[in-house]
Amino acid sequence: MKFFSFFNKIRAFRLQQSCRRRALARLAILACGVLATIPNAFLSCKKNPNNSDSNIEQTITLTLPSGKELEDIVESIKERPVDKDITNLTANMMYAEIFNMMVEPEGYQNKILKIKGLFQIYPDEQTGESYYSVLVPDAAACCQQGIEFICPPQTKYPEDFPEVGKEFTVTGLFTTIELDGGITYNYLIARSLEF
Repeated sequence: MKFFSFFNKIRAFRLQQSCRRRALARLAILACGVLATIPNAFLSCKKNPNNSDSNIEQTITLTLPSGKELEDIVESIKERPVDKDITNLTANMMYAEIFNMMVEPEGYQNKILKIKGLFQIYPDEQTGESYYSVLVPDAAACCQQGIEFICPPQTKYPEDFPEVGKEFTVTGLFTTIELDGGITYNYLIARSLEF
């Protein structure tokens, strides 16, 4: 009888150790998830170490293609095959892929991407312009990563766009612009929206 109680104690001890390891592993995963989102908050604020300008507040003017130039780009990419389709990935993998586009944009430059996410519009009250983006949430929907896209001039809002917050797919050319101060701005030139 003492022999079996000894084995039960060993089983109980092993079970406790196993539960502790699982709890530590879950804590480590949670900590990694939290730490992974912290750099995300600072990506747009990353400053070039070679820039000695100490003025934190800056006005940045973006000049994105428009009009005939934008139409020509869209026409030139219409028949190109999709280089990277992330629509079939899991939510966490899509989120990670978008995050990677922000961190290492050179690997995606001039590639045709297909991205599924939620439609969002950001109106600029000063200029009256609207900015469109695809937001990709992670599986827990606690974090979102997004990318702006621009459409040809003949695309009209709201007729040619999904409802805000609705899922859709955008296919387009991944493009980057190097701005003053060592800032890289990434966006898609959309050739199609599916909703």
